[in-house]
Amino acid sequence: MAEYLGKVHGLLHDFNELLPLADTPAKELEQRQTFFMLMALYGLPDEYSSIRDQILGSPNVPTLHYAWSTLFRVPSRSSSDTPFAPPGDSFAVVS
Repeated sequence: MAEYLGKVHGLLHDFNELLPLADTPAKELEQRQTFFMLMALYGLPDEYSSIRDQILGSPNVPTLHYAWSTLFRVPSRSSSDTPFAPPGDSFAVVS
C-alpha cells in the first residue's frame, strides 16, 4: 500500500507542476479545460491518431469545443472493412 500511495503522491506532485494554480479563477478553469482536452485526446483509440495529430498540431491550443466538434465531423467507422453489399444474388446484378 505504501508503494501505491507513493505513486499517487508522485502523480499529484507532477500534476501540480504541470498545472500550477492560476492567478484568476477564469484562468484556472481555462487551464483545467485544456488539460482535460489533452488527456481526452491522448486516450483516443489509435485509429484516430491522424485527427488527434491534426488537432494538436494547430499553432494555438484548441478549445475543448473545437476539439469535440472536429471529432464529431469524423465519419464513424463500421465494424467491418468491406463495403455494403445489398442482399441477393450477385449474378443478378451482373446480368
